[in-house]
Amino acid sequence: AGGSPVVVDVGCGNGKYLACLEGLGACGVGIDRSEGLTQVCRERNLPAAVGDALSVPVRSHVADVVISIAVVHHLSTKERRKKALSELLRVLKPVGGVGLVT
Repeated sequence: AGGSPVVVDVGCGNGKYLACLEGLGACGVGIDRSEGLTQVCRERNLPAAVGDALSVPVRSHVADVVISIAVVHHLSTKERRKKALSELLRVLKPVGGVGLVT
């Protein structure tokens, strides 16, 4: 065990929450559909990649914390919202992981 907690921010936008990790001893990566916003993150020295909440490009069960703020409500159908939530759970560690979804 040990090591820095891993945070995955799905729908990271410009990295607002990733920037908060500095000084907390956590490491994180942001995922966003927008190439422009992931570029803003990288310009701020925040790790970010282009990806979709319906198919998060992160290994299963790797995150101690998953953040997805103001994302799921943008998905057009109940099935797409369920798929996004399923993806967040897939990325989250099965024991002790914490999800913050609004």
